[in-house]
Amino acid sequence: MKRMVVLSMLVVGICLLATQAWSQAHYYMTLDPGNFKCYDVTEGDGTLLEVWPYTELDGWTHLRHRMTGRSAVYEWTMRWSLDAEGNVWHFGRVESAYQPAEPILWVDAPLYTGKAWDQTVNFPGNGDYRYSSVCEATEEVTVPYGTFMCYRVRQFRTAGIDVRETVFWYSDGIGRVKFQVEPLGWWFELAGVDGCTVIPVENTTWGAVKSLYR
Repeated sequence: MKRMVVLSMLVVGICLLATQAWSQAHYYMTLDPGNFKCYDVTEGDGTLLEVWPYTELDGWTHLRHRMTGRSAVYEWTMRWSLDAEGNVWHFGRVESAYQPAEPILWVDAPLYTGKAWDQTVNFPGNGDYRYSSVCEATEEVTVPYGTFMCYRVRQFRTAGIDVRETVFWYSDGIGRVKFQVEPLGWWFELAGVDGCTVIPVENTTWGAVKSLYR
């Protein structure tokens, strides 16, 4: 009888620990295959960005991006990973000639106002890049897809005298709800999931967008 009680207590304890671990997990990027998202680009004359994970290779999820213009379609692929603590890691753009020597900590979980992290990463053949990020605030954000509580994260990427700034809004469990590319002045806002309508737009400087994610 005592053994049964002890066994029952162990089972309950394990279940509680598993529940606690699950509740502590964070999902600032959703990388499950088939998790399709599309973003309206408000400063790109109706430009549409489509993003979807399509495969895993060597522990990295390949996140496909497609930007659609009236005269062309541009695609590129990023490597991402989400660990058990909810940290988001980035390992470069597949098509780039320059690859990071180590993974880049893109989101340091858990997020909270005032949290900051910093990392210098070497890109062999292209020098060092410093990534400095800070979680500035928690705020309610409304995008075409809905209204979400988000963490606003500002990231600076420095290479020599070149500094590029990007602001991300992350909602835990949803991922990137909104982001702004400062060099271009474009806003990307979540417009839908699991498919969206392609909007024909004028061709523009897609290479400038891709270059932000080395």
